[in-house]
Amino acid sequence: MSSVERLFPVKFSVAMCTYDGARFIQDQLDSIEKQTRIPDELVICDDKSSDDTRDIIKSFAIKAPFPVRLEANETNIGSTKSFEKAIKLCQGEIIALSDQDDVWHPDKLMSLESSLLSSPNAGLVFSDAEVVDEDLRPLGIRLWSFFFSSKERQLFKSGQALDLLLEKPVVTGATMAFRAEYKNLILPIPTGTQLIHDAWIALMIATVADLAFIGEPLVMYRQHPMQQTGLFAKADSIDRKDSASRQECFENLARSYLRETDLFGRVLKQLQSRSDVDRKKQIKTVEAKLACLNRMVAHYKARAAANAGAKRLSRTALILKELLTFRYHLCSKGTLSAVRDLLA
Repeated sequence: MSSVERLFPVKFSVAMCTYDGARFIQDQLDSIEKQTRIPDELVICDDKSSDDTRDIIKSFAIKAPFPVRLEANETNIGSTKSFEKAIKLCQGEIIALSDQDDVWHPDKLMSLESSLLSSPNAGLVFSDAEVVDEDLRPLGIRLWSFFFSSKERQLFKSGQALDLLLEKPVVTGATMAFRAEYKNLILPIPTGTQLIHDAWIALMIATVADLAFIGEPLVMYRQHPMQQTGLFAKADSIDRKDSASRQECFENLARSYLRETDLFGRVLKQLQSRSDVDRKKQIKTVEAKLACLNRMVAHYKARAAANAGAKRLSRTALILKELLTFRYHLCSKGTLSAVRDLLA
C-alpha cells in the first residue's frame, strides 16, 4: 500500500494530454508535484510531439512521488481523442483533467476531492481559474465571470446546470474532476462537433448528476499564441455584409447548427439508453434543445436562399414564410433582419 493510499480515502488520477508543450510543461508538472494532495497516478497521452516534451516527462517521472505513465501516440490523433485515451487508462475513482501549459494552486486536487466527497449527488466538480499571460502575469479575468453572467451563475448554483450547458457548454477541462463511474457515459468522446472533450464531459454528466462548483480560482489558466482555441461565427454582424457574403455566412451557420443537431442527438440517445434511472425531465430538456436547433437550421437555410440572387418575388415569398413562422423573431433580429434580406 502506497503512502497516498494510506492518507486518502479514494484513488485520484490525473489525465493529461500533451503536444509540443516543452516550453511550459515543466511548470505544470512541478505544480502537480507540489499538490497538498498528490495524485495516485498521472497518465499522460502525448500526441506525437516533435519537441522535447516526452523527454521532459520521462525525466519528471523518475523523481515524481507518484506513478507517471506516458502513452505516446504513433500518429497525431488530436486533443479530444488523446484525452479519451488518457481517461480510459486512468484507474482512479476520481479523474482530474490537466492541460500542459497551466499552473495549479497547491490545494487544487485536495479541494476538488473534498467537494466531491462531501457532495454525493455531484458527478463532476469544477473551479474558477485566474487567466494569466504566458509569463503567468494576471490579466484581471476570472473564467467563471468571463463565461457566465451573474444570472447564469445563479442558475448554475440552483441546480439548473443542464439547461445552462445546453446553451453554453464552456466548463473548462483544466478546472474539473469527475467520478470515474461515469466513464461509460462520456466515452467515446465524439469528434467533428463544436464541442471538444471537456464540454462533452460536463454536458453528459450534467444529464445524470449534479455539478459542483468551487468559487475560488485553483488554476492559473495560461494564455499564449500557441494554445488550441476555437471561435464560432455569430450572426450579429451578418446583416452588414453584401448579399454574396451573407449567403455564405448563412449557409455556414446552417451547417454549424446541423452539426449540433447530430451532437445533441447523441446526447439524447445516451440518455434514452439509461434504463437504470428515470431521466424523463432531462430527455424533455434535450428534446427541446433539438427542436430549437432544427428551427435554426431551417431558418438560416431560408435566409441563405433569400440571399442567393433569387428573383424579387421568390425572395419575398421565402421571407414572408419565415416571418409567418416567427423564425425571424426566434432566430434573428425580427422584422429588421427580414427587411435587410428583402433589400439585399
